[in-house]
Amino acid sequence: MTNTKENVTKAKLIELIESKRTGDTESSKEILELVLGTIKEAILNGQKVSLAGLGVFTHVNKKERIIVTPKSEKAVTVKAHVTPRFKLSKKLQNEYLRVQS
Repeated sequence: MTNTKENVTKAKLIELIESKRTGDTESSKEILELVLGTIKEAILNGQKVSLAGLGVFTHVNKKERIIVTPKSEKAVTVKAHVTPRFKLSKKLQNEYLRVQS
């Protein structure tokens, strides 16, 4: 993978997988779809997904709270809800920080 600021889309991931293995684009697409679908399903079921060297997908329970909207300055109650969270692995975070400096 090149060190550009280009966004990596699902189509780009399929191309990258294809370039690193033998086979056709359809099989690379199928592999990526299976992996992403399995991760998505686990997240939607409230499961923690750990990918060694990449990071962890979890969910966080947020309590009900009152916020003030900046434009109208009115107080609004935000209901309690669950929100997804992704945390980079320490190894990847250290590599990222090294590349960015």
